[in-house]
Amino acid sequence: MIFLEITKMSSNTRKTTLTEDIRAWLTAIVVCLGLMLGFASTGYGDIILGNWENTMDGWAANDATVAEPCLGIGNTLGSYSLKVAVPSGWHSAVSRNSGLLPAIETATTIQVDVTLKASEWVLGSGWVKAMENLVLQDDMSSWQQLSPVGGDSAVGWDGNDRTFTVTFNIPAQTGPFTYATLIIITNYDGVTTAGNFYFDNMRIVTPSMAISKCTVTAGKTQYADDNDFNDMKDTFTTSGTFVPPADVIDVNTVGVKITSVTDDYLVYAKDLNDFNATVVNSKHKYTHTGKLIKGKAGTITSLTLDFRQGKFAITAKNIDLTGLASPLELKLTIGDNELSSQADETIINGPKTTIPTRLMRMYKDTLVVNKAKAKHNSKKASDTLSVTGDIAVKDMDIDTNEPNLVTEDVVLTWGDINGTPTKTLTIPGNASPALASFKASKKGHVYKCSKIHPAEDTNSLVAAQFDLDQCTFTVSVSKASSVFAGPADANFGVSFGTFNETADVNSVTHRSW
Repeated sequence: MIFLEITKMSSNTRKTTLTEDIRAWLTAIVVCLGLMLGFASTGYGDIILGNWENTMDGWAANDATVAEPCLGIGNTLGSYSLKVAVPSGWHSAVSRNSGLLPAIETATTIQVDVTLKASEWVLGSGWVKAMENLVLQDDMSSWQQLSPVGGDSAVGWDGNDRTFTVTFNIPAQTGPFTYATLIIITNYDGVTTAGNFYFDNMRIVTPSMAISKCTVTAGKTQYADDNDFNDMKDTFTTSGTFVPPADVIDVNTVGVKITSVTDDYLVYAKDLNDFNATVVNSKHKYTHTGKLIKGKAGTITSLTLDFRQGKFAITAKNIDLTGLASPLELKLTIGDNELSSQADETIINGPKTTIPTRLMRMYKDTLVVNKAKAKHNSKKASDTLSVTGDIAVKDMDIDTNEPNLVTEDVVLTWGDINGTPTKTLTIPGNASPALASFKASKKGHVYKCSKIHPAEDTNSLVAAQFDLDQCTFTVSVSKASSVFAGPADANFGVSFGTFNETADVNSVTHRSW
């Protein structure tokens, strides 16, 4: 059976009053999606890979696994879940190799709901990862071992009753394929008593909304938890497509939320209370306009929802986006309907420009290398290194000018891909500003040094600038001993005070050796 239903936050809804041409257009989209994909669907077209309504849904238990549909425990879609018992350790639990094509070839996200019951497990000194990996195998040759979004924190279990959603991002596939298998991998060890894993609503997420463009800019200042609205100058602009909900009657509010996906941090939220269902149903479009007021919090200055063309556009100005990283999620709430979509660095600010690191200032320690150049010369003590990038410091005190690089040692490291330093250069601080390596600007948090001889390599000369307000840095090393020629897969690190971060140089586009 093929069906599509709109996910509701409440069942108390009434029939739509959208005009018949809009109703017909939406119905055509639903039918086409269902016929093309050949799967049962939920939530604006999500493709269900496992619902386990008293059936195995094409899934089979692997070696030493006991798996069966279970009524009333862990069911997040329908009445049943899949109850799985497996041995300890990294274990291939259950798999499915039928009916996955062609949808799996274009899938970008797979999600599954997992439940663990405290009454079944005794952790003791052990640990449990509900879903260590998801394996996608295509054409019986390529083994793609996918890790959950959020890493161990997304699947770790603390021993309490818990139902949660595990998300896997699927890399672009190079099909067409004639074969595909999905394998759920579980892992636990050292527990006193082992219980069951309950899986349900495993689906390929087909978003009800798709972001096609997204621009994020950071203002000149970035203060976490700052209440001075004059300092809030960040902007957010986005547009894309959406499948309109079929029920907008009695709606008067549209909610907008912007979330940083990596740590599930809600960065910005706004409710617009001027939605007019009567106007939307007659003109098929909702338009909101907001004004900026000096000394007041910024706002969403424009939002358009075109129900006929299925397009949206949003602009918010002078808001605080501190803590926003890539990927981000945009969620729109229209009455009882939720629409959401994510954007990553390929969309945010275009493929060549990253989301501003300055948004991490006073929120999260961050180090990003934008350019790196290392040169090795056969002549003794003549290696050179130059690195430029972004730096954001979490522990900053605006009133006391902390961290103060004048008084603190700044340690630079060049290491291999495993993070093992192959060269350490310390720029010493001093309680006496006259004797310190770095000199501070009269205003703000800008520190410069030049022609410094680090203790680890007295022949070398180091020049550096760290602007902790604009969140940029440059480092230049000359006349150094032979250390920067390789390996090509390198890490660059900076530490001072509580800040201690490394950045992968190998992923930098502008690098040379």
